Amino acid sequence: MPGRHARGIARHLLPPVMGSMIEYRPTPEHHAALRLYMTGDTLLVTDLRAIPTRYPHPDVAVLHLGGTTLPGGLVVTMGAQEGADLVELIRTVTAVPVH
Repeated sequence: MPGRHARGIARHLLPPVMGSMIEYRPTPEHHAALRLYMTGDTLLVTDLRAIPTRYPHPDVAVLHLGGTTLPGGLVVTMGAQEGADLVELIRTVTAVPVH
C-alpha cells in the first residue's frame, strides 16, 4: 500500500514506507469477508487516494498516528487531523489509532 515519510526533497532522504491491506476470505471464490488496512508510518499524501478505488470500505484501519517529528521539525507520521481525514477518505467502519 502507498505511503511516504516526508514531502518535498526530504522524501528522498528517508526510508520507504509500507502500508498493508490484509483480506480474509473463507474460500478462494468468496469476496473478501474482512479487510484490515494498516497505514504504516505515513503522512496523508496524494498516493493514498488510490486506496478506496482499489479497496473500498475496509472494515478496520490501523492508523499509525502521533505526528512523530524528527530533530529539525520534520514530521514523519500523521497527526490527529490527517488521521481523521484519512478515515473519511477510505470510508472505514472502524479506526484504531496506534503508535
